[in-house]
Amino acid sequence: MKRATIHALLICAACLSGDVAQAVDPVSYRAEYQLVWAGQVVGEAHLEARYDAAGGYEFGAESQAVGMWRWLRDDRIVETSSGHFDAQGLHPAHYVYQHQVGENDKRHVELFFDRDAQSVSNRVAGDEWTMSIPPGTLDKASLQIAVIDGLREGKRSQTFNVADGGRLKQYRFDVVQDALLDTPLGRLDTVVVERRKGTRAVDVVLWCAPALNYLPVRIERRHQILGGVMELVALKTL
Repeated sequence: MKRATIHALLICAACLSGDVAQAVDPVSYRAEYQLVWAGQVVGEAHLEARYDAAGGYEFGAESQAVGMWRWLRDDRIVETSSGHFDAQGLHPAHYVYQHQVGENDKRHVELFFDRDAQSVSNRVAGDEWTMSIPPGTLDKASLQIAVIDGLREGKRSQTFNVADGGRLKQYRFDVVQDALLDTPLGRLDTVVVERRKGTRAVDVVLWCAPALNYLPVRIERRHQILGGVMELVALKTL
């Protein structure tokens, strides 16, 4: 059960590889999170976003187990997304997901977006296929940029189409309340956001801090066995 829990928390960390903000003059940054389960730190995640003057972006996330937990499950997940954004929204072009367990067990996924053809090409384990996508479709990483940008615009409910696992999935985010939260960075005002996949029950809850451009300062994975928490412990502009 512990091995599965660590894996689930690392997956949750990979889901956070989003930007602090997508609006005008975005700020490049580096954020560090701790992954906590049963009161113990079992992993860490590092997120980094960089922007250029032409409106391009590149960001990624790396998460791995730490300490004795690394002996139980030597997971390492790296996720990246690149593309550009403009007044019409976010336009991911290339997405990569890499998951390695130990030295040999690896999973590599790539997505290539073609906005003109409204399609995305998937490459997984040597196989490649293309599927049609509606306008505005995101990858799992760029999804976070869109969510946070929507929060900055005052949106209380948001729904997105996401190319994920070779299929088109729908994610919904709802603001349910405001909360004053004690964090490793101090006490912060936050908005509490619940995430759902399709019509399923809430699986992730995010506490996003307006003072930090709505960057999540706490993320809770809701699962009877595989639940856990991620906490923001450091943030630096680049």
